[in-house]
This record gives sequence, structure tokens and C-alpha cells, in this order.
Amino acid sequence: MIELVHIPQKVPYSKFTPEVLFELPEVPLDVAENYVRETVIRLAEDSLLMHREVKIRTQLGCDSYLLEPPDDTRTLKIIRVCDWQGRELAIKNGICMSPCNIGAWDWCGGKSCNGSVPWATFRHPNELIVVPPPAGEFELGFSVVLAVAPDRDSCEVDEIVYQRYAQVVIDGAVAALLRMPNKTWSSQAAAAKRAQDFNHGKMRAHLDQMVGSAGAHQRLVTRRFV
Repeated sequence: MIELVHIPQKVPYSKFTPEVLFELPEVPLDVAENYVRETVIRLAEDSLLMHREVKIRTQLGCDSYLLEPPDDTRTLKIIRVCDWQGRELAIKNGICMSPCNIGAWDWCGGKSCNGSVPWATFRHPNELIVVPPPAGEFELGFSVVLAVAPDRDSCEVDEIVYQRYAQVVIDGAVAALLRMPNKTWSSQAAAAKRAQDFNHGKMRAHLDQMVGSAGAHQRLVTRRFV
């Protein structure tokens, strides 16, 4: 059984569009919102700032568990895996190198496991594999933290993106719109400047994620309200 621990508060992409349209009033509303969505997805993919935690309760004889949160997001990467006692397992080359510290006799239902200790590995970015598969009544729990991004047809995104990285999204969306050819609002020079701002913002978001500050403190970002 796979359970999503917490679904964060979300905001619609339309929360970002007023500031985009303030700068580029000739852009149609639906076009602006579509570019906001694409920019948010790029930001999430490049910075890994959006996380989900799932709890896994293994089933008898089942060795494969798909890690797909049920909230219009898709898994990019497994960030952290902990055992049922909250101990983090060291991940190297996609394999949890630390043993799960369960007696192999219990895990295999009182049968020989050929001296092996249960361990976990991954196939692709979103599939957890446990070896050997549990054969007895003992059930092992895993806690897995995933980096995710919104689906391409999503209508909303985590509120944290709007609260802390709204200007980054606006910079990216405006840059992409300015790069559109043969539009009344097109400007390659202005697009290059805003793209640079967007890339700097992505780097900051990625650093926040690496040091854990994306979930540890509030960052005040001054924005224009229209």
C-alpha cells in the first residue's frame, strides 16, 4: 500500500498571470497562463524544489512499488528513503546500500534467504524494488521523499512556488513570451535579460533545495500587485 503523507496547499496558475500581463498587456490571457505553466514545470524540473513524501507498506510476495503521487504531479527523482524506524538509508548508484536491519528469517517467513539481508533499489525514477520480496507475515514500512513536477495538463501548483519563487516564474514566462517571433511584444534583447534573471532564480531555488531551506523558513520576495 502506498500513501501520500501530505498534500500541500496549491494555487492556480492564474495567480501568476496578472503580473505577466501587466508587463505584456497585448498577450492573450490563455497564452500567458500556458507560458506560466511551462515555466513552473521547468523550474520544478531543474531545481527539484517540489517534494512529496509517501509511505509504503510492503505486501507479501510483492517486490515492486510504483511511486506516483495522486495529485497531478509526476516523479522526477527519489531524494531520500528511510526504513520503518526512520533511519535514512544511504543511496549510491540507485541502490540503498545500508541493510534494512531486519532478520532475514522474519522477512522470508521462517525460510532461508540464502544468507541475504533485505535491501532496496530503484528502477527508473519512480519504482522501488525490495530484494528479496517478503514471503512471510512480516510487513516492512518505507518512507520515501520524492522530487516531483506538475503534470503538463495541471491547473495548479504548490503554494510554496508562488510564495517564494513568484518573481522567478514571472521572469521565465516573460522571457519566453518576449522570444516569440513576429509579435507586437517581441524583443530578443529584453528576452535575454529576463532569461538570465530566470536562470539565476532557478539556481537559487536549487540551492535552497540542497540545503533544505525550501521547507525550513519563509523567504520574503517583494512583488508588484495589480
